[in-house]
Amino acid sequence: MKRSVKVVVALGVLVVPMYEAGAQTFPLDWVVDPEHAVLGGDGKNAVMGLTVLKDGDVYRMWHGNWFSGREEVMYNWSEDGIVWQEYSVVRYVPHNRDADPEVVLKDGRYHLWVDFNPADYATSDDAEEWFEFQCSKHPDFDTHATLPTEAGFEAWVRRAGDPRHFYHATTEDGCEWIVDDNCFLEAGNPGEFDEYIGTLDVIRANNMYHMWYVCYPEGVNRFAYATSLDGCQWEKHGLLTGFDGVLKDKPVTYPSVLLDENKLRMWFHVGGTREAWHASVTVPPPQPPDTDGDGVPDDDDNCSVTPNADQADSDGDGFGDVCDSCFGANKLEVEMKEPHCRGITFLEVESEWAVLQFSPEPDKDKLPAKTVVDDGINGPVEIHTSCSRPLDVGDVYGAYTVTVVDKTIDEEHNKIKVEGSFTPALPLDLAVDDVTYTVDNGNGHVFEFVMPAGSFEQKGRPEDEKFEFDSGHGSVPEIKAKFELRRCKFRFEAKKVAGTNRIVGTNLTVRLEAGDNAAFDEVEMEPHGHHLKNVKRPKLDCCEGGPPEVCATKVQAMLLEYVGPNIPGATVEIVADKFHDTTVIYLNVDLVSGTELFADAENDWTIDATAHEKEELGAKTRIFINGVEEVLHTSCSTPFVIDEPAPLDNPKGDPSPNWLVVDFVQK
Repeated sequence: MKRSVKVVVALGVLVVPMYEAGAQTFPLDWVVDPEHAVLGGDGKNAVMGLTVLKDGDVYRMWHGNWFSGREEVMYNWSEDGIVWQEYSVVRYVPHNRDADPEVVLKDGRYHLWVDFNPADYATSDDAEEWFEFQCSKHPDFDTHATLPTEAGFEAWVRRAGDPRHFYHATTEDGCEWIVDDNCFLEAGNPGEFDEYIGTLDVIRANNMYHMWYVCYPEGVNRFAYATSLDGCQWEKHGLLTGFDGVLKDKPVTYPSVLLDENKLRMWFHVGGTREAWHASVTVPPPQPPDTDGDGVPDDDDNCSVTPNADQADSDGDGFGDVCDSCFGANKLEVEMKEPHCRGITFLEVESEWAVLQFSPEPDKDKLPAKTVVDDGINGPVEIHTSCSRPLDVGDVYGAYTVTVVDKTIDEEHNKIKVEGSFTPALPLDLAVDDVTYTVDNGNGHVFEFVMPAGSFEQKGRPEDEKFEFDSGHGSVPEIKAKFELRRCKFRFEAKKVAGTNRIVGTNLTVRLEAGDNAAFDEVEMEPHGHHLKNVKRPKLDCCEGGPPEVCATKVQAMLLEYVGPNIPGATVEIVADKFHDTTVIYLNVDLVSGTELFADAENDWTIDATAHEKEELGAKTRIFINGVEEVLHTSCSTPFVIDEPAPLDNPKGDPSPNWLVVDFVQK
């Protein structure tokens, strides 16, 4: 399957944090407050399973109540969550069933489930009067925690006969539920604090799910806490504390939790009392996002995707060493030509007496070089309509004024060329990934070129690791472009780039994109009108694992860059000792500082011995510029080094004034 990726020269290793940005767990140490029941225990009512919601400034509670041999669902409300108003009966439940209500507020409407009896899903607009739905299917589970979703609702449920799991379930209509057998919280192993689990509640906050559930350590019901990013895979954080001092050995169950400003509040049933109690804990202020979990907030982290608590930054570039990437445009060349008028395709002029219009002859695409206008009163006037002279609306020729002029405009014939290097190696599969190259002047003018997956071709020998995209293959016929990757180096050229005559600015940002990574470089420039040539920067070699920087055997192929004085239209001839009967010739080359010589026939090197069925160039390689000879020493008995002047043969080892070694392969 094709992946379409825009990736910047991919840099750094992405470490997925345990929690996404903004995720934060809650404290375990709670306070039971006040130290008495807030509801129930009055001799007439017994608070059992319960749900508490905050609706604006009002707290609303629905709870099960055992009275006169039957279960009822009761409703209460409160202004503070502590002092509750009179009970009202909402629902009656058959005698042999528990009334454990679960209530959710969604889109201004309340939704109620009671033990998932098929008749026990109902909705209400006022929390007291309910409309019942007859669900066609009775689920094989009961619910303990339900939340609204965009599509409907999600719940964490316990199936009949399976006391060890809370499964995740979803519904769109409140009746038909789908349970995910692979999404659950599981009870602990024998001997662990949550070997047995009971009722629970779940909320969403701080970009994660939070669950409080009942377990039975040492035979006494207590609450435990767990969190999850997706509601499926849970991390357990242990038992809540603060309950034993007040409740001693009394069991707790049916937690209902909500986040109320800077506090978590829980209402829960205390076994043996028929009462609802209240507990709370202050929540620390949200911590700023720390994607990699190294303790340094993202806004202050010099490498926010890879942990680096020490923030080491050896080169002082603002990017931490652990994810510091190298991406540089060593040379940038931008040439622009303004739009050019090819001809006039329509002309309209007015006089006091007439409106005159002129179009090309049927077999022509433009007006002739001269057009004569005559309204029959003011006499004839000749207007140049060949673009050899300016012609615009408002121009006056005697008694005639130009009111409309349409021109054929040439596309800009522009050129963009960028050379540079990057590390680590580009993390993309050229067979399935698109590659995008962008030049942005920061002022709203962007040139973007997409090279489709599968359009790169391997060039030269496999060990050269060289791949090339050429728009001449037909991918982008309106632009002649070439993009070349060789190990850690890249070269990009595009000609006839329509609409980019304003690309030049004080700064250019160059980008190479691939996957979810990004690398870019800002290039400082001094523009000259709309033309900018040969902006050259100090060499930045980011390559890792490339060829040796210093030749140790014999030079087999080399890529040279011209650094001498400008020589327009030069002829360059190269002769190597090992195949002196063959001359590599470059014709009509504009030699300016920064020009690299390379040819397809030489496998995109300046000269390559393997292209001539040889293994090395030999001790001497002669280069003639317009017949003037210079001899380079290519046996490596003197240092032959990348990014340094090529060594002369005489005086041996002296630096060449004309040629710099960009890259080479040794025998």
